[in-house]
Amino acid sequence: GWFTDRIIDLLQRYTKLNTTCNLTIAISLDDFEQQHDQGRSLPGLYARALASYHAVSSSNHRRIKADVTLTVTAGNAARISAIYHDLKQKGITSIFPVLVRAEGIIGELDDKDAIAAGYRKLCELTEADSSKLDSGMIGALHKAKNRLAHDILSDNCINPRHLSPCRAGSL
Repeated sequence: GWFTDRIIDLLQRYTKLNTTCNLTIAISLDDFEQQHDQGRSLPGLYARALASYHAVSSSNHRRIKADVTLTVTAGNAARISAIYHDLKQKGITSIFPVLVRAEGIIGELDDKDAIAAGYRKLCELTEADSSKLDSGMIGALHKAKNRLAHDILSDNCINPRHLSPCRAGSL
């Protein structure tokens, strides 16, 4: 979300392509503005990420979509519902829950129960929003798949059994 101008340029180039492929721009917002910017050590990042989201979502191109990924961590788990509702008030319509992983640079997770509980709460909120959409059989299958994945991930947070190396964390 930091490079709004580059994202807009990408959207303009993409709309000129004659493609049937969908493009989703995922923008990470993990907390309220002050905590997000402090956690990323980039003052102004939150505001720029919001601007990028709104630039993408206002493109009105049927094959271009913006998502906000909201990662539940030990630092934000207790206020995840408030963060979610704050993002919704700011016009964010598509929020994808992400669970912080123990792989990569983080190592062992602190307070796994609180993280898993925050993740489950965020999943409930996003599922409640998606259930308002009438999307037929394909939508129902997609929602069921998400619910199953969310259950597996929150359980694996507390009782890790399926660990895989995080290549991005080693860059």
